[in-house]
Amino acid sequence: MRLSRSDLEGVLDFLREAGELDGAEPFPSELLGSLVSLVRCRSASYAEIDRVHRVTTMYAEVGPEEGATDEVYWATLHEHPIRRHRTLTGELGAFKIYDFVSPRQLRRTQFYADFLGPWNPSGFLMSFCLPAPVGFTRTFNFDRSDVDFDERERTLCNLLQPHLLQLCRTTEARRRARATVPAAPDGLLTEREAEVLLHVAEGMRNREIAEALWIAPGTVRKHLDNIYAKLGVHSRAAAAAGVQRAGSPSAPDSSSSRF
Repeated sequence: MRLSRSDLEGVLDFLREAGELDGAEPFPSELLGSLVSLVRCRSASYAEIDRVHRVTTMYAEVGPEEGATDEVYWATLHEHPIRRHRTLTGELGAFKIYDFVSPRQLRRTQFYADFLGPWNPSGFLMSFCLPAPVGFTRTFNFDRSDVDFDERERTLCNLLQPHLLQLCRTTEARRRARATVPAAPDGLLTEREAEVLLHVAEGMRNREIAEALWIAPGTVRKHLDNIYAKLGVHSRAAAAAGVQRAGSPSAPDSSSSRF
């Protein structure tokens, strides 16, 4: 489906807003609120879940809160139509519940009776996932109470998916940078310079760093000049050596998640 000009402009505005964030959370409430407006839904949530240990490691939501407990969620998850499809196919794209079942079939499930029905009786729910390490999931959920999602919303979500993944990776790199650049004296490097230095230590080129941090290649060069001057070095290798001695952890990201 082709999106309208206003929809495309909305996507660009959303991505500009996302690129300006510099916090420790990839999708804070203000960004999810913008996503609710763009997708035109009642609520949006983002969850990172360790499915091996059945623990939610990160959760953010804008809109009416779900009333079900974690115990109910895990007890009925096997009947979740979208979840079952992802388990079978590994597809991470945008799907809605009624892609797989009819309203009558959904209402016959324990998943609907115990988990979905109490907070979203219409069953109008759509979700998509971001690639995650094996055993983990990163999932966006959207719900409505009046009308089901259509191809416009599906196309929007699929268009946003790779950009949201990049935002997630950028936030992870920011957290690692804050934790792994103690080789420089306290306060010597700015947070952005620490992020750039961490990527240099990981072997990334300027253009790759620019894409990862949503900044211009020229900005990366300026940050590197500042880093060299502050650390008293004259090469990428010398600047990166301090980070490598500090024991930078490997990135946790992977694209091998099945759901």
